[in-house]
Amino acid sequence: MASRRRLLWVAVVVAGALAVLVPVETWALAGTGEQHTAEVRSHSLSHLPSDTPVSASPSPSLPKGTCTESQLTVGKVTSLTELAPLGMQRLFPIIRLQNSGEACTFQFPKLLEVASDTGPYRAVDVDLPRNGGVPFHVPAGRSYIAISEMWPMPSQPSLCSDPITDVTRVRIPLAAGTIQVHLPAAWVSVCASPSTTAIMEYHPVPGTDF
Repeated sequence: MASRRRLLWVAVVVAGALAVLVPVETWALAGTGEQHTAEVRSHSLSHLPSDTPVSASPSPSLPKGTCTESQLTVGKVTSLTELAPLGMQRLFPIIRLQNSGEACTFQFPKLLEVASDTGPYRAVDVDLPRNGGVPFHVPAGRSYIAISEMWPMPSQPSLCSDPITDVTRVRIPLAAGTIQVHLPAAWVSVCASPSTTAIMEYHPVPGTDF
């Protein structure tokens, strides 16, 4: 059954062998034979209060889609530790969304905002999926998106001069408003540019929640 998991995603490619991570769950992406290992952590959350001051960095531009904050609620967030290129680490949070309104269209944003538990939000660039960020259909009821973030191991140099550290909060822009996600496992560092962040549509294995 695991081989039936279907995932649409992109990530920054760094040449080299794959790093060894603690194996908890392993599956293959359909049609590629590429193996992935995941350590599963879960967290449940609805919308977070916006009481933390926002930095002077520009807010993400509103994408064209039709999904709005009033209809989408963030549910359980499951964080997977994925295999990454040599010298790198990658976390892959899967976000369950509940659409209480009509079906809508989700447009992949070019920017997200991220923050630590107490720090200000900062805008970061996003790698678009392989299909160029073509919008996808969000039906009424449950659907899923995922975010991929990658950073160097402690022995490796940073990928940028001013990384955002210990990121636990992410804001995703919609056609109207944003959805806010609290990460069950912090991202050690995030680069505003060059991008180390990707967002994607996610399809769980039938009969599972991630």
